[in-house]
Amino acid sequence: MKGNENAHIWVGWTHGFIRLGIETASTAPIIDVDEWETIDEGVIELGPVAALTRTTLSPIRPPELDLLASLPAGLHRIRVAARGRDDNSNDVAILIQLWPTSERTSVTEIKHDDGFDVREYERNFSRRRRHPDPDGLVVATPSDVSVAAPRTPASPTAPTSLAGQWERLHEVIGGQSPVAWGDLVNRPALPQSIADAEQRTLAWPPELREWFALHNGGGSADLLPGTSLLSLDQMLEVHAMESEVWGELAEENAGIASAITEDAPASSEAGQFIPAFIPIAERDGTMLVCDTRPGPLHGCVTEFGKDTADSYPPTWASLSAMLTDLTTSIATGSPFNAQYQPELGPSGLNWVWPTTR
Repeated sequence: MKGNENAHIWVGWTHGFIRLGIETASTAPIIDVDEWETIDEGVIELGPVAALTRTTLSPIRPPELDLLASLPAGLHRIRVAARGRDDNSNDVAILIQLWPTSERTSVTEIKHDDGFDVREYERNFSRRRRHPDPDGLVVATPSDVSVAAPRTPASPTAPTSLAGQWERLHEVIGGQSPVAWGDLVNRPALPQSIADAEQRTLAWPPELREWFALHNGGGSADLLPGTSLLSLDQMLEVHAMESEVWGELAEENAGIASAITEDAPASSEAGQFIPAFIPIAERDGTMLVCDTRPGPLHGCVTEFGKDTADSYPPTWASLSAMLTDLTTSIATGSPFNAQYQPELGPSGLNWVWPTTR
């Protein structure tokens, strides 16, 4: 599956190791067609910062991905070769090859000699329809699982006054673009609405209550790049949906998920959506969640993805720390979260790729 700067490679297995090779070249590299069961080619467009340097394969960053950071911006041909994806096999191997191109073309099937139907797999995307686990797979039981350890936030910014940072942010944006603020945030939520929303989830840290007392969702423009601020109603809808979907998946691995997440401190990896995660912003399945579990990082802010879950450490120690970084970025023009460049002018606030690496 291919879409603009994103490419999704379906490997079939839910567990176990997959051999992965990555190659980049200035022209179309040679490939041994006989070595692979399936080969497809398409085109992917990269921004100024290579988007392929993040991975959902493992919490550990494979060093092989570093070579992707040197890829130039623009169109690239991408060739994906696979073998071992059939359900009677457990030796999956994937080869990814990339090289620059100037032409936009549709996905082309070069070879398809296995029985793996990506279209059928996509239509029935659930654990029930995935390939069976390889023979001999060792699955942990609750007694094998220890409580996850807390993780250090990516941003070193310390918690501060949320209301103070919100006022500072308002001054920065309003001072440069008086019309922008109304496009970015809605009016604050009512105190009773906040209390009712908390009752329908789990107990909140004080900053989360204060967060919705400052606004009730986003407007037509993005205050946080790449995501939309959620109102109380939207938060409850996303929270209920994610809890239901991930809860069903957890039932299929009864006992394991609860052993991993029960009493685990905030910021530790849950590996799934849990009721203690309160979404504050979301778009296309990627969320920012406030982790309400206990511990020194109670109330930290973590990125949660439909593919990655919470495999990355939390980004900020608190909502106020996030707001501090956001305000500093907009005020100084420096990248936010090392990924997005703010452009604030008379027409409003926009987020673009950083112009330098």
